[in-house]
Amino acid sequence: MGCDGRCPGCSHRGWNRLRSEKQKFDWLSAQFASCFEGAVEALRTVGAESERWGYRQKVCLRAAWSGGSWAFGFRLRSERPGKFEFLPVHGCPVHCERINRAVELLTRVLPLPELLPLAFLVFSGTLLTFVVKSKNLAEPARASLLGATSDLARLGMTGVFVNLNASAGNRVFSARGWEKLWGDDRGVAEIGGGKLSEPLRVNYGPSSFQQLLGELYVDALAEIRDFFSPGREDSIVDAYSGVGTSMLLWRAARARFLGVELSGEAVRCAEVNLGAGACLQGRVSDRLPQVDQWLAGRDFKFFVNPPRGGLEREVLAWAVERRPAKVAYLSCNARTQTRDLSLLTGEGYAIRRVIPYDFFPQTHHVESLVLLERRVLNSAPDERGTSRARPVSGLDG
Repeated sequence: MGCDGRCPGCSHRGWNRLRSEKQKFDWLSAQFASCFEGAVEALRTVGAESERWGYRQKVCLRAAWSGGSWAFGFRLRSERPGKFEFLPVHGCPVHCERINRAVELLTRVLPLPELLPLAFLVFSGTLLTFVVKSKNLAEPARASLLGATSDLARLGMTGVFVNLNASAGNRVFSARGWEKLWGDDRGVAEIGGGKLSEPLRVNYGPSSFQQLLGELYVDALAEIRDFFSPGREDSIVDAYSGVGTSMLLWRAARARFLGVELSGEAVRCAEVNLGAGACLQGRVSDRLPQVDQWLAGRDFKFFVNPPRGGLEREVLAWAVERRPAKVAYLSCNARTQTRDLSLLTGEGYAIRRVIPYDFFPQTHHVESLVLLERRVLNSAPDERGTSRARPVSGLDG
């Protein structure tokens, strides 16, 4: 399979499918025991065994000059304190064929590190970014990269970028170091099949987050759509909205919707996908005043797909105070998700369903979609006898 046993990427690669999926389901069920009395639904996975391999189309690889040629892979901690060992990852069985072939090509054609101080290769769908540890790109290096674009195009790449980041290391990109070298400004993905009547056409950028395994992602979006049952009278707040894939469903249903996303690139892609004004840029916690202004007191439904850290404290407190009619919470970290859910269920929300997804076959990672509905408002009378909402436990620091 071309795997090195030291690679940290796929902790389940030596397991059979049944064992891997059972471990994920059992672990997730144990996490939800603290906040959900019902049964977690069966783990949803891809159908064919072949789909569990070659599915990764977004990859970040470190670059290293080794033995007279370029190598791309991961950095492993050494037994010596503060030292690292470089592990080449070529021909990875979970990377898509386009990426593996591009990596093999680039090991042969890139110039010496004196000309091209390369720090990372970043693949995002059909877009490739060379992260160069320098403030400028030497003309011979530029010519060499341009010379490789015809071969990259034959492999299916549609755009090549350079990101100049003199401090590249723990942080991959420099916000101001971008330059398109060749091809399209954005990639285009069609996500469809399953429960959607027609595919979603989504523009994305070279650093945009994309959910893997479109078949499963579509399934999750369709479950949210059916739970929300959006229509003309509905307002939907879509937090951590990325390039706006989910908002395409709200638009199709003619609902009012507003996204909030931190990444400027993702917001620009969302504007291409949905039109101007569909998404606010910034931290969700910082944009809550604008969201309130947009809602203007209307009842609403709330979809959140936060990073691993879960919901910001301010966002969780806002949700408890504003009390959306329904909440859909998609997460890649059940620990922070159940932490947030414990607060929501203690403040008048009922978990209706927990649906796990195997978005990352061969790894220990598992995602979960939780659908919640508002119950009767928890309230307590003040000294004047007026009913008022209780403060959120655990949020008042």
